[in-house]
Amino acid sequence: MKRVLVLVLTLLVISASCFAADDVGQFAVEQKMADAVVSALTGNSVSYEQISDSFTANMKQSFTPSRFANMKKQIKERIGTIKNFNFVSFTRQYNLKNGYNNVDDLVYYGAAGKEKYARLTVHFTEENGARRISSFDVSPINLAPQKGAAKK
Repeated sequence: MKRVLVLVLTLLVISASCFAADDVGQFAVEQKMADAVVSALTGNSVSYEQISDSFTANMKQSFTPSRFANMKKQIKERIGTIKNFNFVSFTRQYNLKNGYNNVDDLVYYGAAGKEKYARLTVHFTEENGARRISSFDVSPINLAPQKGAAKK
């Protein structure tokens, strides 16, 4: 009886690992593309041309090199020069009625100096059997003053 129970548990663990393997591989692909966006936004050696290979067809058409340059300029004016972004969250968009809708979000937080922070969200979807960036956005994070903090 113990052998049967051990065999059943072993098979359950192995099958669960096989199902998770696809998700881990998909996450790794998406994170690599999102990291390239991070590098492009933080002024490192990644160009628009390099990240646009990961865009969906609609995003390539609407998010041109000039719009990307303008976005970087606006980020610098509103938030400052973002020194780094750190990965914090992976989310699958899920609808209770329809299930997983093939959209994943990777979230990064970055610092642009004292008391200036930003959030980068990179949205992924499937296009022609491959994961692609469907959009991304950067938003400033305004820290609320803590209760009891001394006023200057």
